[in-house]
Amino acid sequence: MAQQQASCRGVQPVLLLAEAIPAPSFQPQATTPASSPPPPSPVLAAPAQAPSAPVPLTVEHVPQRDVTTDIDALHARLDAQANFSSQLAGSAQLTGSASSSRPVPSAPTVTPAQLPQASTPSSSSPAGELQLHRLFPWISPEVAQLVYDNRLPPHNLGKLRRASKSRAEPDTASGILVNGIRVQPALPSSDTPDVKRFLRQIPDVCTFAQAWTAYTALRCASTSDSDLCASLSSFLVAVIDHDTRWHWPAIAEYVLTVCEHRFGYASAGDWAIDDLSAWQKALGGIPHHDVSTSKSPAKPSTAASSTDVPASSSTKCQHHDLSGQTQVQLVDTVVDDMSPRQTQVRHLTSVPAALDVPSADWCLSLLFDLRQHLPPVCPNTTLELDAFDPTTSPARIGSMQLQLPAWERLLLDYPDKCYCMQMAGMIQHGCLLGYDGPLCQANHRIANLPIDADGHAHLRHEITTRLAEGRLTVVPATSALVESPIGVIPKPRSVKLRTIHHLSHPQHPASLALSSVNASINPSFVRIQYESVHQLVDFVRSNPNCLLWKGDLEDAFCHVVMAESDAYLLSFQYDGVCYCENALTFGGSSSPFLFNLVAEFLHWVVASCLPNTWPVNHYLDDTFGTVPAEAAHLALLPVHTLALASTALGLRLLVKKTFTNLTHLEKNIQFLEALAVLEVLHLFAPLWSSPLMVVVHVDNENIEHGLRSGSSHDPLTQKLLREIFGFCFTHNFTLHPPVVLPPGTHRPAGQPPPTFASSMGITLVAATLLWNGLAPSTRDRAGGTVTAFRTFCAWHFGANIACLPATSVQLLEWLGSMSSTSRSYHSTKHELSHLHSHHVDLGLSLAGFECGHLEWALCGYKHVHGARCTGAKLPITLPLLRCLVAAVDTFGDLSARDRAMFKVAFTLSFACFLRSGEVVWDRHTDPAIVLRVGSVKLAADHAVVTLPASKMDPFCLGVKVVAPLVGGPECPITHLCCLLSGHPSSAPLFGLGPSGADPLPCSSFIAVLQHAIAFTGLAPSAYASHSFRRGTATWAAHLGASPKTIQCLGHWNSDCFRHYVDCSAGERRDLSVAALFSIHDGPLVPDSTSWQDVGAT
Repeated sequence: MAQQQASCRGVQPVLLLAEAIPAPSFQPQATTPASSPPPPSPVLAAPAQAPSAPVPLTVEHVPQRDVTTDIDALHARLDAQANFSSQLAGSAQLTGSASSSRPVPSAPTVTPAQLPQASTPSSSSPAGELQLHRLFPWISPEVAQLVYDNRLPPHNLGKLRRASKSRAEPDTASGILVNGIRVQPALPSSDTPDVKRFLRQIPDVCTFAQAWTAYTALRCASTSDSDLCASLSSFLVAVIDHDTRWHWPAIAEYVLTVCEHRFGYASAGDWAIDDLSAWQKALGGIPHHDVSTSKSPAKPSTAASSTDVPASSSTKCQHHDLSGQTQVQLVDTVVDDMSPRQTQVRHLTSVPAALDVPSADWCLSLLFDLRQHLPPVCPNTTLELDAFDPTTSPARIGSMQLQLPAWERLLLDYPDKCYCMQMAGMIQHGCLLGYDGPLCQANHRIANLPIDADGHAHLRHEITTRLAEGRLTVVPATSALVESPIGVIPKPRSVKLRTIHHLSHPQHPASLALSSVNASINPSFVRIQYESVHQLVDFVRSNPNCLLWKGDLEDAFCHVVMAESDAYLLSFQYDGVCYCENALTFGGSSSPFLFNLVAEFLHWVVASCLPNTWPVNHYLDDTFGTVPAEAAHLALLPVHTLALASTALGLRLLVKKTFTNLTHLEKNIQFLEALAVLEVLHLFAPLWSSPLMVVVHVDNENIEHGLRSGSSHDPLTQKLLREIFGFCFTHNFTLHPPVVLPPGTHRPAGQPPPTFASSMGITLVAATLLWNGLAPSTRDRAGGTVTAFRTFCAWHFGANIACLPATSVQLLEWLGSMSSTSRSYHSTKHELSHLHSHHVDLGLSLAGFECGHLEWALCGYKHVHGARCTGAKLPITLPLLRCLVAAVDTFGDLSARDRAMFKVAFTLSFACFLRSGEVVWDRHTDPAIVLRVGSVKLAADHAVVTLPASKMDPFCLGVKVVAPLVGGPECPITHLCCLLSGHPSSAPLFGLGPSGADPLPCSSFIAVLQHAIAFTGLAPSAYASHSFRRGTATWAAHLGASPKTIQCLGHWNSDCFRHYVDCSAGERRDLSVAALFSIHDGPLVPDSTSWQDVGAT
């Protein structure tokens, strides 16, 4: 242990055997009285087998060196003393045990009767004890006998040290001769414990290490307890560790108190347990030792600075008065009638200091000393089924498994014994999920959720880390596993990502498909009745200026280790490798309930160490409460207690999310998210030019509704919304807040947000019908219009003027505001159309839109600003398509599968008149409208592709398009056959990545297309995703297809396709020649009666 401590300090451990203890001599010594002949020297028989014999210690006596003021040398010396103690005591036991087990040699031996009686232990002592006693020739036989008999007074430990007499020690030979009689002062009684006298004999930790080493060796040689050596050595190491944090006089009082409690009867087990009462009495309220001040030489005039290390370099250590030293240390501490529980944390001044706790064993002991009462049974701890199986083992050994003895000891005092048995069983045998369904004997494989590039990087890093920590296990692909799809979602209010296990997949299984893991979890493992915070709120209301605290556990679910029998239910595959989770995961319906069993007990332990009038609450991994204002000096006690309980139970607190000594908690999520929007606008406004539409992604529907409508029930959030709208009006910004929902939690298609129905005062069924009156894409584009109109009205007409329903004056002024910013006519017309739709949704009056003034103003707007240029893109014809397919094959930065996918996307878009929205998708796309592998049906000479959603199919009935087998590089069937092989029907048809499950966003599709266009030498900016549909219609018209044929193939409901047909200059020339210049001769005036005679009056 000493070597480990030395390594931690960066100091090489050294053996101080040569300077600590004179060498024991194994040669005969004349120790008998002169009146009797010298007895034969004691001879230790040689062992039968040389390798098994203990090696005797051979050391050389060197005078003891002085203690220097260098702290590094002091630490190295203390480490060496501890190391020497362990080696010497172990060697003593080996010597004793070996001597007792050896046969009696034939050489002359020494019997106990031949030795001086005063220096021999009892008749039952080991035979090797005499050899051990010769290691300490400076110890008198009487003192040695007291140690053998375990009767040494604690204050006489100094008699075991090897040192010359100190100037401060009373000299028994000194005195004054008066008439031949020596007169000397009376010595203090040896039965009275005196810290001052103890300090005079043992002035520093080095001296104590020498004395304790001798005591350990003598005690271990005279007892049959094999564990006593380790226990006494551990006490020495603990004292050395205390010396690095406290001044020696305080430690001396602690040592003397412990020895008074234990000398004479304590066993090895007693020495192995820390004496908390002595620690609290001597060290609990003492400030930590300032190591930095002891590195410099001490000043003679400073009493406190001369305590740790002597200022002089004499061979004798200075001695100090304990009372004076203690008074200096406690000058800043108010000494009152505080209990030990309170004085223990008085030196804590910050949250990091409160979270800096000792080892788990110490934390357990401190918790028992801090306990004030036993709270009642916690809620949510009643189990209808067993949470463990005694025949299984945990999937891994986690931190809670290592602390199982601490759990069992603390559970002894919990009122509900059934819960105690379940918790101990969960930790010892692993936790069960509560699953009972058809997957128990199944081998279920499935593809993962769509994951983008950032998600893949997160997953790879997390898998590597968790494999190293033992939280994941790689299993053979041939094993029977129940795989669930995994995905990556952003953490709320964070830039970090979180891995989720979609254990509810499939949510709507087919008739022959297996149900999900969550579908067969016992309902009793899912239900949690969360505790109300009304008690905490009432306490805060009735106790002004009270202080709040909160603690957050790190990696909460990962602490609860699964049983091996249920771990296979938490399997997944990634990059072709199968993994099995060893602990609870996010996504399991029983994970919150099972982890809450742990959190409830942590709550109970913390509450037992605090006054029962202080409210304590918890929500899964968050524990929080309050401290009365009159106990402000104990504000760190709850957090410190939580840290002690967490460490003792094998849990870990997150420092950055733990706080105390505050008078308010953080704002609600609505306020924080609105504040984030305002801060982002202020940050980027200098970089933007107006007018501008700002798309704000929020994951809170209340904030989405607030940014759309401008209202919130929370007064503080409402104030922020007004600031946001005012800022947007000043900078001519238009907010567009689409709701961003995590993957797997999409709102069902056609279902309105809850705020839509509540704001109108109608039922959800009626609101659903009204909501579906507009296409989803139209609603998504119209979201920011209402917010922009509300912002304009609030600043132009005042916040107290109602803006809905819109009046003709408000609409005219809004039109003028957009005209002043030079917004295009088409954009302005769309804004009015979106606002009109919002009025229809809410059933508001449309009188303002039907005003003739607004119609005339729109005409004037068009005359002033004109119509915008459409900026149509060039068409992709068949010859260009062949070049694009050839170009994709040369893209080395794409994988082989991605190249095949893009060739299918290009050729199928051309052959089937596909729109870009029918091909591309991202993680926000409704999974129901993503084109899948199962949507393609191959035939001998064609393929039928069923589009799940299309612009011409508003009711999502499915549109079937046919792709022919034509051969050559432009043939979509050839590329489809290569792409579809080996992929399940549920996989996306157009997906990126090794597995093809990653999204194909529009940006990626256009980037590859323009890269291929550039490969042919054409201008990439002249082409876009819509060039396929325009090019197909143009190429068909070029080949002579009739308009009816083009309309049928392109699924156009009107003749708008005619705008897609581009005619070249040559074709237009031919049309012009055929229509105007085909006949050169004819009458000057046509004979038709409809022709007017220009010369007639």
